Amino acid sequence: MFEEATIESCAVECYLKCAKCRNVLKHPTQLSACLHILCSSCFYELETTQISNIICPKCNQQNARPSILKSIAGMDDTFRSYSRCDYCDKVALWNCFICAKYFCASCRPKHDNANGNKGHQLSLLPQPTVALNQKLFANESPQVSMESRQAPPILEVEAIDGGSICPLCSDLDCKHLKVLEKLSKQISVSDGLCEIEGHANHGQQNELKFFCLACWQPVCGDCSQRGDHKLHKVSDLVHLKTYLKDSILKSHSKFTMFDKRLEFDITEYKAVEGSLKKHLEETDNEIKSRKYKIIEEATDAFNAVVQEVELQGKNIFQEYQEKLQKIENCRKLLNLFQGALDKLKVDDNLNIPQYNHVFQCQQDVDTFITDINPMVSYQCRLEERILVLPEIMTTPMLTLARAGTEWKHLKLAFTIPLEAEVILVHSIVVIGSEQCLLTCQMANSDNDAIVYYDRTNVTFHDVNKGRYLIAQTSDGSIVVSYSKDQKHYIQYNDGHFLEGNGAEMNLRFTTIKEMDYPAYGIATTNDDKVIICYQIAEKKDVNGILKLSLQGKVLKDTYEEPNSNLQCPHYVTVSNTGEIAVSDSIGNSVVILDKDLKVCERVNLGLPSSFIQDGREPLNSVFSPYGLCYDNYGRIIVTDPDNNSVLRLSQDNFTHKYCMQPLLTKNLENVNLNDPHLVAMGPDSRLWIVCRAHVLVYDYCS
Repeated sequence: MFEEATIESCAVECYLKCAKCRNVLKHPTQLSACLHILCSSCFYELETTQISNIICPKCNQQNARPSILKSIAGMDDTFRSYSRCDYCDKVALWNCFICAKYFCASCRPKHDNANGNKGHQLSLLPQPTVALNQKLFANESPQVSMESRQAPPILEVEAIDGGSICPLCSDLDCKHLKVLEKLSKQISVSDGLCEIEGHANHGQQNELKFFCLACWQPVCGDCSQRGDHKLHKVSDLVHLKTYLKDSILKSHSKFTMFDKRLEFDITEYKAVEGSLKKHLEETDNEIKSRKYKIIEEATDAFNAVVQEVELQGKNIFQEYQEKLQKIENCRKLLNLFQGALDKLKVDDNLNIPQYNHVFQCQQDVDTFITDINPMVSYQCRLEERILVLPEIMTTPMLTLARAGTEWKHLKLAFTIPLEAEVILVHSIVVIGSEQCLLTCQMANSDNDAIVYYDRTNVTFHDVNKGRYLIAQTSDGSIVVSYSKDQKHYIQYNDGHFLEGNGAEMNLRFTTIKEMDYPAYGIATTNDDKVIICYQIAEKKDVNGILKLSLQGKVLKDTYEEPNSNLQCPHYVTVSNTGEIAVSDSIGNSVVILDKDLKVCERVNLGLPSSFIQDGREPLNSVFSPYGLCYDNYGRIIVTDPDNNSVLRLSQDNFTHKYCMQPLLTKNLENVNLNDPHLVAMGPDSRLWIVCRAHVLVYDYCS
C-alpha cells in the first residue's frame, strides 16, 4: 500500500510537519531567519508568549517579529489553491524570499541567471496531487504509454574538428549534447554511500536512501534533515519508481508534442520552399523574356539603322556621281574651247576684218572664262560627307536588367508619433535613414511649421508664417512653395541647415519665382527641375502642371494645351527615369506624364477584391488616390486615405497596362494605419507613410 503512495502524500506525512507540535501543517507560516515552518496556531502561541524576537522551538534561533514574516502562499490544510509561476503561469515549485518571485522547475534558471539573484534563499512549495495534476493539465498533449512509445532515434550531429555542433544553440559540445551523451551511456553503479563527512551511522557512511526532487540527486537521511536539502522535497528512493515512470512518460509526451510542432514547421517550410522555387523559376523566365525583348528591340533598332545607313549612303553616292558627271562635262567643254582657240591664229597676213573677228572672239573667250571660273572652282572643291548614326530608341537597360528583393508582407521598422499640436501634414521629405522633414499645419493657427523629426528628436524651425510644401533636389537643396495673403512664391534653400541634425532654428528661403496661383503639389527631377501642380482659384476646374528651372524660368506649362488639364491635381512625384505621376483625387485616377508633360496614361482602377471586405471599418470601393511616390523599380506607391490603405501600381510586362496591388490596409497588425495620406521612399529603400497621428516606417525592399 505504501509503495503505491504518491510523492506528494509522502512529503506531507513525513516532512511538512510543524516544528513545534509535529503535526501536519495547518495554515503554515515560515520563520524569517531559520526558515522552519509552524502552524498558524503554534506561531500565534509563540508570538503572544515571547516579548521581543520569536525563538524557534526546533533550533532555538531568534527570528524577527511578524512584520517581516512571510507566509507560504498556496499551502493550506486542504491543498486546494496553489501559487502560479510568475514566468509561465504553471504551478509554482519554488518561492524566492528576496525578490518574492514564484517559479516552476523549468523557469528556475531564468531566476538564478538574472543579475543579482545569485545566493537568494529559495523555498520549496507544496505541489498538487497526481489527480489534481491531471485536472490542472488536462488540456496538455495526451500521454503515450511507455509500452506503445518507441524510443526516438538518437540525434545525429555534425562532427567538426573532433567536436559536435548542436542544432539548437550552434555551440561545440554544448549542454544539450552532453545530456544526449549521458542518456546514451550505460547506467553506472556506485557504492550508494554519502560522501559528506560527518554523515555516518555507527561509524559507517549513511546510505543514499533518499532522493532530493529539487536538486535531482540522491541524498542520505542527514542531508535531508540537517544539510543543504532540509527544506527540499525529498522522496524515498524505493518509492521513486512511480514518480520516475510518470516523469519519463511526461517527457515522452513533451517530445511527441515538440516533434509534431517541428513536423508542422518542416511541412510549412517545404511548402514555402516549393513556392520560392516556383517563384525563382518564374523570375528566371521573366529575366529571359526581358533579355529576348531587349535583343528583339535592339535587333529591330539596328535593322532600322542599317536601312537608314544604306539609304543615306545611296543618296551620298548618287550626289557624288552627279557632281563627278558634271565636272567631266565641264572638262569636255573646256577641251572644245581649247581646241577652238588653237585654230584661232594671229599673223601678219591678216586683214582688218580678220583682226576684228579675232578681237571679238577673244572678248567672248574672256567673258566665258570670267563666267566659268567660279563654277569650275565650286565643282572642283570636294565636300566630303560622313554618315551619322541615328539614336537607337529602346527600353532603358537599367530598368530591364535590374533585380532586387522585397518582403512579401512589409515589415514595420519603427514608428514616430506626431506632436499633439500637429493637425495635418502637407508634405514630407526623407533626408536620412531615420530622419525626415514635414510641413505641418499647427493647432489654433492657419500657418504651417517645418518640423525636423527623427526617432529621438523633434525640432520646430522658425519660418515665415504661411503655407508650405517642400521638396529636395539631388544635391540636398530644399525647394518650397510658399503661400501667404493671396501671394504665392517658389523659394530655395541650400539645405545646409540639415547639417548637424537639422538643428538650425531660424530658417529662411530665397524667392526664385512669384506665382499667380497656389501650388498643390511639388517635386523635383534628377536634373534639378521643379514640377508643380497648380489650380486657378478664379477659374473652376482650370489647372495644370508647371516645369521650372531653379532660376525660376518656366520651361513648360500645360495650361494652354488641350486635354492636359486634370480635375484636381494634388500631389506629384518623379521617377528616376523622369516619368511624372500626378494624383487626381476628384477624378479617382493617377495620371502618368512624360518628361515633356505629355499625358501618357490615366490609371483609374477599382480596388482589388481583397480590399472590399467586411472589416472593422467600412471600405469605400472607389479608388481615391492622394499622396504618391515612385520606388526604385519605377512602380508607383499611392495612399488611399478613404480606405485606410496603401497600394502599388505597376505595369504588366506584356500588355504594359497598369495593375493594382495592395500593400497595406488597416488591421490588427497595422492599428496605427489611420488616414494614410502621404508616402515617401527613403534613401535606404524604406517606405515612410504619414498617417493621422504617426509616421510609420517600413522595410520595403533591397
